Amino acid sequence: MTGVQTCALPISTIASGFGTGAVITANSTAAFKVTCGSTSAATGTLTFPAAPNGWIVQGWDISNAAGVYIQQTASNATSATIAAFNMNSGNSTVFAASDVIILTATAY
Repeated sequence: MTGVQTCALPISTIASGFGTGAVITANSTAAFKVTCGSTSAATGTLTFPAAPNGWIVQGWDISNAAGVYIQQTASNATSATIAAFNMNSGNSTVFAASDVIILTATAY
């Protein structure tokens, strides 16, 4: 992919979700951390530098690794949305207050 940036600087930002006061810690989109805010949230939307088509986001809720898995539910050239799902039932659930989520994002 000549000339296409797959891991970007500047870093991503939180557009919405992840609870009140959520914080992102990152040096690039290759690996970053979201610390959920003081309230729970079922989803979170991240903004990224413009990509040719969109962003693929993978992540793990390391505060509740046995109970929650993360699914990407939307993507466009400058954002992606992820949601929390219950590991056992597969039903939608929430990222709990103060959960730590580690993520990676790749442009496509």
